[in-house]
Amino acid sequence: MTGAEFLVDHLVKLGDTDVFGIPGGVVLDFLYELDRREDISAHLSFHEQCAGFAASGYAQLSGKLCVAYATKGPGITNLLTPVADAYSDGSPVLIVTAHSEKSIDKTVRFTGEQELDTVDIFKSVTKYAVRIDSAAAFPFEIKKACSIAIEGRKGPVLIDVLSSVFSENIPDIKSHESVMSYEPVSSTDYIIERLKTSRRPIFLIGDGIHQSAAENKIRELADKSNIPVLSSRCSEDVMPTSDMYFGYIGSHGIRCANFILSKADLIIALGNRLAFPINSASFKPIYENAEIIRIEYDESEAKRHIPNSRCFIENVADTINELLRRDICYTESDMWISICKRLKNELFESDINIPTHILSEAFKSIKDNVTIVNDVGNNEFWSSRAYIHAGISNRALYSKCFGALGCSLGKSIGAYYASKAPVLCVTGDQGLQLNSQELQFIGMHRLPIAILLLNNSSSGMIRDRERNRYGRVVHTTQGSGYGTPDFEKLAEAYGIEYTEYTAGVFTKIDSPILVEAMIDEDIALAPNIPKGNKCQNLAPELDKKLFDELDKL
Repeated sequence: MTGAEFLVDHLVKLGDTDVFGIPGGVVLDFLYELDRREDISAHLSFHEQCAGFAASGYAQLSGKLCVAYATKGPGITNLLTPVADAYSDGSPVLIVTAHSEKSIDKTVRFTGEQELDTVDIFKSVTKYAVRIDSAAAFPFEIKKACSIAIEGRKGPVLIDVLSSVFSENIPDIKSHESVMSYEPVSSTDYIIERLKTSRRPIFLIGDGIHQSAAENKIRELADKSNIPVLSSRCSEDVMPTSDMYFGYIGSHGIRCANFILSKADLIIALGNRLAFPINSASFKPIYENAEIIRIEYDESEAKRHIPNSRCFIENVADTINELLRRDICYTESDMWISICKRLKNELFESDINIPTHILSEAFKSIKDNVTIVNDVGNNEFWSSRAYIHAGISNRALYSKCFGALGCSLGKSIGAYYASKAPVLCVTGDQGLQLNSQELQFIGMHRLPIAILLLNNSSSGMIRDRERNRYGRVVHTTQGSGYGTPDFEKLAEAYGIEYTEYTAGVFTKIDSPILVEAMIDEDIALAPNIPKGNKCQNLAPELDKKLFDELDKL
């Protein structure tokens, strides 16, 4: 068995069905082995960055390992951004590249043409990166890298293979044990004990719920315990239609969610990093007024200092399952839930602007099997709010804390191949231009991907910051250096249907379509927490009488 055969066999065993990349001389043996097989498909992207985003989108939606490959030199460096995005999001992606030289001489600028120390470049944004220079080491390192990608907190790994190893025969090896294992310390007794003295507990969930496939279990636990659930913005799709879910928190959060967070006396964080700033005037009171219990699977995250907290290293699914087997109660639960419901009822319609209305209307019209893939910018925040307002339960993907502008087309392609179901891609005029070449992929393969383009003819998020900080704008508006093409002609060039947004246009998504919604350039991102305000006091501010009344609940 050759190295290429072994690698492809192992990928198939792990359940990977699709690989994304652009050919280059050093990876051709790998590509041709993929092409020979019927149980896995290789897809030609039109930029390596979108190959990485496609693999990340596939992995993010399915939870399974997916592969992106690139040739040496500029091919592999083009993958750095999506790899960093996958690392941030915890998406299990295997990056495959190759080299021609058996060693790197670091005393010279280039050992050979396009030869780089790829491992050194990628090691800070991968869980594992390894250079493989022999057939003997190849099978062990492949198994090790793939295991690391999918175990614990998932993430990307990279293998940089001596090109000749793909065609060499490799030795037989025995199966290797998991490279990561430890016995978690149970948190259940501690949580139950702390609940006995709590009057206003909450579950604060994050992407760890998706990573541990515990979506159904957390819904069951919330119902059983009568404990309200809040989430991070990008985890709003975990249990969106549950009566126990009250929205996402943050600097651009749902008002009622931020109000509830401010009133909690016990925060049980399940797979949530608690990433808001510790010393800010907005969130410092949260740490001071509530006890925090953290369930973390990522040991490096557990080392972060969070005031007034205790952290347990364990799989969040194990914690939830154990809690479901126990009796859970806290004092004044009926009163706490009634307060949460009043806040939701009073504030549900607040901060719905024109873009949010368009997105909410669009989301209400799509079928349950459509995945929503979001880009970065004002459009994603409008989309998050619209998702809550629409009351849907579709899976929604984001570039979370890395914020990779232009990721949505690539991730939409990956999401389609992971689900084989339609995709609604939400993007802005700037994000679409970063990787518009992937319209060729979507159009050529006639993928059922609908692109909702919110076009405000500006780089809106940065424009607002420029106005607030400098009182003038540079390179963010039509008059200051920014520009947009004729998107109708762009769609036509790639053989994709184009239309302006109308209600019901997304009722049926069975072929590529670009739908443009023109948004007034002056619509700013709102709501948000002004610097120095408490987390529940967002701008535009509520009527003072109403705010004071709700704040005292």
